[in-house]
Amino acid sequence: HLRELDLRYNHPGDSGVRALSAAKLDTLTLLVDHGGENRTKPGPRKYGCQLTLDPNTAHRELSLSEGNRRVTHTPGRVEPYPDHPERFECWPQVVCRESVCERCYWEAEFSVSEGE
Repeated sequence: HLRELDLRYNHPGDSGVRALSAAKLDTLTLLVDHGGENRTKPGPRKYGCQLTLDPNTAHRELSLSEGNRRVTHTPGRVEPYPDHPERFECWPQVVCRESVCERCYWEAEFSVSEGE
């Protein structure tokens, strides 16, 4: 009898997870966490992950927005972040809350405003 269904590397999508979960099979363990729906995407996008910037580490000349997923360098303008021992003070940098391990894929957009 099937006791465990491991779909971590072959994610069935949200509708598939709902259908399998609705079956209410008492003896079946459903594993779908690793990579989630990203695993169904072609090419390197299957290794994608959403990263959240940590406001406790953000340099005061960095402004976080869009749910801490976007950072803007604001030279000369200081953000009112509270003091924190992990805050970067010398260079404008910030780290993510999530750790990145195994294979992953992420994209960054970079732009420079006119006059800089």
